[in-house]
Amino acid sequence: MKTVLITGAGGRIGQVLREQLAGRYALRLQGRAGGTSLGAARPGEEIVTANLTDLDAMRAAVRGVDAVIHLAA
Repeated sequence: MKTVLITGAGGRIGQVLREQLAGRYALRLQGRAGGTSLGAARPGEEIVTANLTDLDAMRAAVRGVDAVIHLAA
């Protein structure tokens, strides 16, 4: 199964994509500490709490993913 990283996954569009892509792709959902809550990971999901300006954290977040949907502001 392909893995998709969604940055800004806690926003409105991110939440819709999370629902629509669930079960079709393994999802890695990025949000920032203190940002909109992503809640608990569901089956087939992984939650990554990281700031986009943290290069090392984002390198780790993209490792092994097949596609990135960048929605973070």
